[in-house]
Amino acid sequence: MADIALGDYDKAKEELKTAAALDSANVLAYNIAAGAFSAKRRDDDALDVWRQLAKANPDDPHAPRNIAEILIRQKKYAEAIPVLEMVANSNSEDPELRVELGQAYLHTGNPDKAAAVFDEALGSNPNASTLNSVAYELADKNVRLDDALQYAQKAVEKVEDEASDIKLDDLLPNDPKTMLSLAADWDTLGWVHFRMGHFDLAEDYLNAAWNLSQDPVIADHLGQVYEKEGKKHEAAVAYAHALSAISGALEETRARWIVVRASGKAQPGERPDTTALQDLRTFHLGKLLDGRGQAEFFVLFGPDSASPAAQFIKGSDKLIDAARTSEKQIFMSFSRRAAPLTSSAGAFSIASPRLSASSSSSRPNLYTPSTDLRRFSFLLFLATSHSPLATASMR
Repeated sequence: MADIALGDYDKAKEELKTAAALDSANVLAYNIAAGAFSAKRRDDDALDVWRQLAKANPDDPHAPRNIAEILIRQKKYAEAIPVLEMVANSNSEDPELRVELGQAYLHTGNPDKAAAVFDEALGSNPNASTLNSVAYELADKNVRLDDALQYAQKAVEKVEDEASDIKLDDLLPNDPKTMLSLAADWDTLGWVHFRMGHFDLAEDYLNAAWNLSQDPVIADHLGQVYEKEGKKHEAAVAYAHALSAISGALEETRARWIVVRASGKAQPGERPDTTALQDLRTFHLGKLLDGRGQAEFFVLFGPDSASPAAQFIKGSDKLIDAARTSEKQIFMSFSRRAAPLTSSAGAFSIASPRLSASSSSSRPNLYTPSTDLRRFSFLLFLATSHSPLATASMR
């Protein structure tokens, strides 16, 4: 679909109609067109394509699911419900479909129906993803918060267990994704605490989640916590961070940022700045060697060793020993702040949470994360450049 890439959307749709007329069962053409429209964030055009495919090929399993996903994304929950009901009934083994259906029920004022499909989704042995999804939806609508807290805690515990099993000498493709899952689950648990009025715990979890992933939605959540705590400057900075992200900022974030900044004189850090996000992901390690070079490493901070371990991926051999020499420097820098590390698609982030080692005596049953790194392993993708002061750069 070169016409989509060039911005000629009308011509692209005409070409699709021509292809469909020649072969209405040409699923590949529909998939390519819908995918191209979605990549350009033209959801209405993508929705139209998926609906054409559903009409031309009613047995195609992908069209109704993609239709429902777009409708949910557009917050057209009432339209999404009949599609989701049909898809969920034909895919009884997929719990995420029931989570989406429950979400639609919640947003259309049907909490009892939502509860029923959420229970179906959770089943007898739910995975961390389903637990987290249900907890987030309940918290987002501010209902059944006790259940949401229980589900979110279980999700975090499951992902922590997965993280503790990461081994650098037996690294699996999904291991870096575990760090992102942990960030998402911390966000959900923080969001539940926010809804329950536990703002100190919410701040802890959301700070950790933000620094792990730099997800703009998490930054928005953190900004709302700061507002509730009366920390207007911190709220403005959090919203600015959300707006600085490449994509994914909530529509409401800019409005919140404007309101919180209108109440006083602008201070440093309160304006969106992509460079500021880069600075948060960069560590200056000092001079490691003479000359210049670049290299990439995996660094693992785990419960089984007193110091981190590094695995060279590619780059300058000159930096292998230098990076390993700096392992303890990195470790000491982060462990003082109980800082977990993560990687994602060639980028890594660090968390600097203010996490309590134990629960508050006034809330003895509330789960809080460990701060001594004894429970988890944290995986870091380290891109090191030397020019001439070495920088651990997270890009």
